[in-house]
Amino acid sequence: MSRELTLNLKRYLKESLNAPTVGIAPVERFKDAPPGHLPTDLLPGAKAVVAIPIPVLRSLLELLERMEEGRFYPKEHRVLNHDKEEVTDVNRAIYTHIYGRCCYETHNVEAHRIGLWGSEWLENQGYKSLYVPVSAGMTFAPMPFADLYPAIFSMRHAAVACGLGELGLSNLFMTPEMGPRTRLSAFITTAPLEPDPMYKEPVCLGEKCSICVKACPAKAFGEAYDFEVAGKRIRLARFDKKKCANRSEFCQGTCVRVCPVGMQGNYEK
Repeated sequence: MSRELTLNLKRYLKESLNAPTVGIAPVERFKDAPPGHLPTDLLPGAKAVVAIPIPVLRSLLELLERMEEGRFYPKEHRVLNHDKEEVTDVNRAIYTHIYGRCCYETHNVEAHRIGLWGSEWLENQGYKSLYVPVSAGMTFAPMPFADLYPAIFSMRHAAVACGLGELGLSNLFMTPEMGPRTRLSAFITTAPLEPDPMYKEPVCLGEKCSICVKACPAKAFGEAYDFEVAGKRIRLARFDKKKCANRSEFCQGTCVRVCPVGMQGNYEK
């Protein structure tokens, strides 16, 4: 393992690409990944995985409540369509546009930008690297049959293995500072990078909180069960992807917005 290469990569990611923080994991931490989804399946000879969390502004998530309270737009807009009246909550409809652009599209672009140029930097040092796209979002069509087939590489699990945080009860990746208000970038490399230690302290408040589970408008969560990522035992709620997807247009990140974990700026924990 090369300490100098690791430090230079982290410096480049933070100072040149504006990555807020960086975590690194050895490929051995991914041994329990599904067949075909291991780092070495995607990049033969891979030695490490690099993950970067990108913060989502809490103020953007809270804007929906302010718009509805302030009535920026009419509560209802009625249109007669083929003798059938269609009613739209304009505030929520406009916020859906804001949420999609400012909490998804921008972060998808940033995740790809950091993954591309981080991989390119390592390629220039003589090491093969592979970055993977976000698995879903507003920029492009979502993965087909997402409720049946996992993403080609799980950035959530990678971020846990890289020592950046843990998965919460909601199945979302969480950091102590940002809670679940984060999107992720990750790439795989043959570079002999020094790994970061796993984050050992609990981040999610778990079943004693359960605000995310109770607030879900799709009722997509079930009972809690034990799960393990790279030796870290985590408590997750069973999650129905199809229910979540069918309600996502009317949800705008409820489980992310209501979580009490994490702070940004002058927010208190």
